[in-house]
Amino acid sequence: MNKPVERIYKVVTLGVAVLGLFLLLVNSSPAQEQRPLFPWEFSEAAPQGFGDRQNSAAWSMKWWNGKLYVGTVRAWYCWSHAWFSMMIPLIEYPPSMPDVECAPDPRELPLQAEIWRYTPETGDWELVYQAPNDVEIPGHPGYFTGRDLGYRTMEVFREADGTEALYVGGATVNLLWPPMPPPRILRSTDGVIFEPIPQDPGTLLGDLGQDQATFRDMEVYNGRLYVINGKIQGHGAMLEAEDPAAGNDNFRWVTPEGMQVFELAPFNGFLYLGLADQAEDARGYAVVKTDATGTPPYDYTPVVTNGGFLQPFPSNSVVSMHVFKGRLYVGMNRPAELIRINPDDTWDLVIGKPRVTPDGWKYPISGFGAGFDWPLNVHIWRMQEHEGVLYVGTADDSKSWGSRMPFLDPLLRPWYGFDLYSTSDGFKFNMITRKGFDDDFNIGARIFASCSPHGLFLGTVNYYYGLQIWNGVHDQEVNYPQSPERLEVESKDGQMILSWDPPLEASRFHIFKSDLRSSDPQFQEIGTTDQFIFVDNNVEPSKVYHYYVVAEDDFGHLSGPSNVMRAPSLLPPVTFGNLLDTLAYWEYHFSILSQYLWESIRLISTGRLDLVLQRLERARQRVNDDPTLLEPWRAEDFQILMAKLIRRVNLAQMGLISSNDLFSGGTY
Repeated sequence: MNKPVERIYKVVTLGVAVLGLFLLLVNSSPAQEQRPLFPWEFSEAAPQGFGDRQNSAAWSMKWWNGKLYVGTVRAWYCWSHAWFSMMIPLIEYPPSMPDVECAPDPRELPLQAEIWRYTPETGDWELVYQAPNDVEIPGHPGYFTGRDLGYRTMEVFREADGTEALYVGGATVNLLWPPMPPPRILRSTDGVIFEPIPQDPGTLLGDLGQDQATFRDMEVYNGRLYVINGKIQGHGAMLEAEDPAAGNDNFRWVTPEGMQVFELAPFNGFLYLGLADQAEDARGYAVVKTDATGTPPYDYTPVVTNGGFLQPFPSNSVVSMHVFKGRLYVGMNRPAELIRINPDDTWDLVIGKPRVTPDGWKYPISGFGAGFDWPLNVHIWRMQEHEGVLYVGTADDSKSWGSRMPFLDPLLRPWYGFDLYSTSDGFKFNMITRKGFDDDFNIGARIFASCSPHGLFLGTVNYYYGLQIWNGVHDQEVNYPQSPERLEVESKDGQMILSWDPPLEASRFHIFKSDLRSSDPQFQEIGTTDQFIFVDNNVEPSKVYHYYVVAEDDFGHLSGPSNVMRAPSLLPPVTFGNLLDTLAYWEYHFSILSQYLWESIRLISTGRLDLVLQRLERARQRVNDDPTLLEPWRAEDFQILMAKLIRRVNLAQMGLISSNDLFSGGTY
């Protein structure tokens, strides 16, 4: 046990107090949730690149009829570099990078996109479709290229006659060799035969413009198929079809001219659209919603505007959306922020920079800054719910910068590879990897699929040696000790006070720390303790740290890691003042919950913190017992915030913080 805490325990008679505090910590914890996958429960599920390094990325993925389908994009770095060299003659092709293999002549690049199918019972992968190499390159007689460069989106749609079909949206290499035929949508009813839907000249799909080179993000809403069609970068207009199999003019435009859509998500009875910045004054991304009724273009109601009011440089685009536990999580591009939209269309900042909004201050409820505190995490690229846990993956530009500027390599190398985190509530996040599963060339977590009982599948972007497919499955054969829950970090008097909910079978705990501003930001063990409190004195005011804790049982077995906490947190400590202000913001000024808090404040003046804890526990119990007190999603937040406040009252009872630290204002 470290010395500051040991001195406190010598002063206070803690034989009974520690037991009481232990019980309060356990009782004040939110209900036990499905644990996230541990890092070592992920393994590669396919040969890299499916045996071909030119399969640059898993661009789409869908679990359908007991099999996993994966669409690839081909030689992305090579063909895009060839385009840059055409635009800027000073850029040479092929690129002089030792880890990239490009055909000497760009006309010979293998640009035929592929669809692969996985059968979990046998572990077999099979190539079920490859785009034909039948498009003659304009101006280059005798040279042909792939009809589809990549397959960017997949969706299952039940047609009017009951047929269930898999639709696959493609992209063309039009940017490199215009004009190309328009991008295609493939359809399959058996997962073996894929055929393009009709795109006859003179119809909407047959006459897509040269800027409309890709289909992106298909979603089903109210019995119709929606898809984004636009530039190869991904943003564009939205199309709708009640009978997509018929193609041609059975699709129609349903967004107003100039609206740049990047993501779609059905949520709360509406179709939500994540937009790219479309204003000359660079106001940033937006989120709008529609019920898709009336005459197109439909009416769209703003939900989040002005780039979430981040100043001076807001994210310019939404890049991912996913519904999780009744909220819509929305990920951004540069900076890689994450927000969530509530059922009443209010929104919370989950990771990102604190800022003033028309609704007052918003703080990241996770405590993390953009990109999980790493600026070269440029996208919150994809999210997926799996067995009650939300998994969040990033795109990391570190390797790209290190490859282009070798003098940066020693500085950036510790950060190479995407990040993958998980969360059960949006407040606390567990780290799975922040180095692309220890592969420097895995620059992005690009696509997910939840395939219970076969686990979570993740497809990566690896422009250098080919995509990877990772499979995470809970290990049922090993009975791991329970991980420490709800790690919290309190900054106080130049120290970081760590506390957590201790598992019953744990005999001691290992504390790990990462100094994000050092030349070696990897996690290092900094101490052990048999208590559920640890004080780190070795901190500097200007630095940012990450912490996690691992439990050990009497037999020396180690648990998985706890959630990761940033210190200092960008979320202000929960106090009576800001919890009361939050209830007022929710319009519960005079509720029974506010009364419990005011009664607790009066008790603090008597020094009876034990009675304060009892009152706070009664408030939590009232929320559990009476579902009419708060909307379910607000009840969830209230319980989390109240558990944080109870933890801090416990710390005050131990003398680690003062009673005065329990008061202040501000809302969450």
